[in-house]
Amino acid sequence: MKRPFVLICMIFILGIYTFYSIKVDILTQYILISIVILIIIFKLVLNISKINGYVLILFLMFILSGIVVNYNLDISDLSKFEEQEVLLQGIIKNNLKGNDTSKFALNASKVIFNNKEYKVNEKVLLIFLNKNDFKVGDKVIIKGYIKLPRMNSNPGGFNYKLFLYTKKMFTTMNVSNYNVKILEKRKLNYLEKSVYSFKERTKKTFDDLLNQKFSSIIKAIILGDSSYLEVSKLKEFRSLGIAHVLAVSGLHIGIVYGLFFYLFRILRMKNKINIIITLSILWFYGLIIGFPASVLRALVMFSILMLSKVIHSRYDALNGLFFSCLILLIYNPLWLFSIGFQLSFIATLSLILLNKPIKKKIPIFKNILPPILSVQIGLMPIMMIHFNEIAILSIFINIIVIPIISLVVILSFLIIILSYINYNLVVLLSYVLKGTLYILNNIIDVFNYIPIKNITIYSPSIEDIFFYYLCIIIIFNIIDMNIFESVKKFLFIYFIISISFLFITSMNNKDVEVNFLDVGQGDSIVVKGYNKAFLIDGGGSLFKDYKVGEKIVLPYLLKTRTNKLEGIFITHLDADHLSGIISLIGKIKIKNIFISYEDYENPLYVDLLLKAKKYNIPIVFLNKGDKVYINNKFYFDVLNPLSNIKTYKDNNMSLVLLLEVNDKKILLTGDIEDSIEKILADENSYKIDLLKIAHHGSNTSTSKGFIESFRPDYGIISVGKNNYGHPSKEIIERLNKNNIRVYRTDKDGMITGKINDNLTMSKYITEPPLLKFIVYNNLINIILSFILIFCFFVLFKKYMYNEKDNK
Repeated sequence: MKRPFVLICMIFILGIYTFYSIKVDILTQYILISIVILIIIFKLVLNISKINGYVLILFLMFILSGIVVNYNLDISDLSKFEEQEVLLQGIIKNNLKGNDTSKFALNASKVIFNNKEYKVNEKVLLIFLNKNDFKVGDKVIIKGYIKLPRMNSNPGGFNYKLFLYTKKMFTTMNVSNYNVKILEKRKLNYLEKSVYSFKERTKKTFDDLLNQKFSSIIKAIILGDSSYLEVSKLKEFRSLGIAHVLAVSGLHIGIVYGLFFYLFRILRMKNKINIIITLSILWFYGLIIGFPASVLRALVMFSILMLSKVIHSRYDALNGLFFSCLILLIYNPLWLFSIGFQLSFIATLSLILLNKPIKKKIPIFKNILPPILSVQIGLMPIMMIHFNEIAILSIFINIIVIPIISLVVILSFLIIILSYINYNLVVLLSYVLKGTLYILNNIIDVFNYIPIKNITIYSPSIEDIFFYYLCIIIIFNIIDMNIFESVKKFLFIYFIISISFLFITSMNNKDVEVNFLDVGQGDSIVVKGYNKAFLIDGGGSLFKDYKVGEKIVLPYLLKTRTNKLEGIFITHLDADHLSGIISLIGKIKIKNIFISYEDYENPLYVDLLLKAKKYNIPIVFLNKGDKVYINNKFYFDVLNPLSNIKTYKDNNMSLVLLLEVNDKKILLTGDIEDSIEKILADENSYKIDLLKIAHHGSNTSTSKGFIESFRPDYGIISVGKNNYGHPSKEIIERLNKNNIRVYRTDKDGMITGKINDNLTMSKYITEPPLLKFIVYNNLINIILSFILIFCFFVLFKKYMYNEKDNK
């Protein structure tokens, strides 16, 4: 094959995704890989031409990916100490973010539990709860509780567990300074000391030469760490679609390579020696910034490209890209799920495939516009999936900014080099750098005055992405479509069928979903059905500066293709129900806001009124007897409060909604307490299918009489980590005694009730399905069986050859 690594890498990627999604026991994997190896041996020994060796190698790569994935998921020795207090000994290697001294990676070498010592060798994320003076290289012993990172508990949410896994960190520990003892200062080997001192010297050089604003920009660009920037400045880069310059990638590597290669040519260095020394500098640069996936990809590709020139061998960019991708994924298969890896890989692939066709179609600014357009077109679906935003000015701004960034990188590296040689030249160059940064900063400021810079968009489906890339292939003639005449007919038929299918399903889909989101200690419920969506409460703040509406509710809505809400119900005005709604207004289309009372002494309520007025969203007051009607099989019946005048405390003023869908009844209770429950039980006595347990499972609600009056089959408790004792053990016992199946958002993640003719419950946090062989339990028996079969075939071949020779 012309490009063998393309198909091999794609099979390996498919295998990683498969074996991450489906848990396959190691025995099953070894059985499968043994079968493939033996078939390959049979093919070689018996010369069986009917067996395609390349197919076997691809299948072998598929199974191998599973073994690599399992190895990377099961290498933590510390996970068995989950929630146990231990003593950890190790060396602080680096902080997770350059300017953030609250999170460090610890290379743990020893753990002490119950006065027993265990040797370990893995990284642990230390989260310091207060300021500290620890430095990279300090050997420490720490007392604390081992914790396992939590995966995302709502669809489309940030998977913190997987994020740490991509960095080969499987456990965390919250640490206070008084629980840390320094055993030895700066215990680093020679290479680590060189890297650390070089990095610190570089930061100090720019801090001395530039003001804080410009120094932070340079450190972010050169060291590839956006944490050096202020949050407001980082948001400016992101909103304009130029945040990619803050992540060291192929752009930076190419500029640095060109700089050093040119400097060494001026010194009349031989070409081969020039290439080798320049590549060595690039790899050292990668070491300094921690070898992120995007940099490793670029380094591997550049190394292959340059070494092919040394040995005078033909270089194929596409094959080189997939080869580097394969090498990186074998080293760390979980990088496949890293946003940085995906963006780097797709951007490079887009450059390789689209740059030349775009140059032919758009013959202007040939060295700038086609590469930028190639990357923007290729990354569009990926950006929509992960960020749900499109920077509409991105292409235009990048045309202006990238040449400036290139100059900034060149000047910065010249300053770093000259700081070891002649400081006067450094000062001179710093004035040029200041001027360049001044221009860059002003350009960013000017474009940030434009009111509309981004479009919020929901995540595309797999079908959307497939159709998008198929159109790109046809438009830019990446594949000669004349060879595939039937493809055009297929695309036309596919388009017609897709539109018809979407129309028919949208018209006939009578399923309704009630999704109880995990928003920590708060409530947020999304009801979808009959092409309409409603939100009941929006959660509050999990902790300081964390907006649940922006970080959890909005991503869920956009990633489940919901960009409009028919209505938002705010059950009452407590922060854990209301504050998430306020951060949603203006970011998604909202037709109505329904509330039960007003309270001008509550600042959150005042904020709600101001924002609703700004975006022309009507506020509708509801009380007992009102109905929000979608159709005769889907409506909300209001059971509480009696009036819109605040006559009770906030909890008892909660909107109580009876959702009736296809003859199923779901009771949504806000935070009402037993006094209101008694009124509801006296006035209503009918069986419901599902009950949202009031007030997060507090013992002030869910009274015995209330449960007996409504007799639900399922109970949902929306709760998170708290100091109130929610949910109460008394309430849990009461629900269990009444044979009510209880779901909890803190344990089950998002909980979904799907209603058609029946009510079907599901939870988001589940174990992946396990695939394993059940016939054989003994690996030794399996191996012996294959050995016997192999021997039989070898003897058979020998016998056949002897028979032929005799004849």
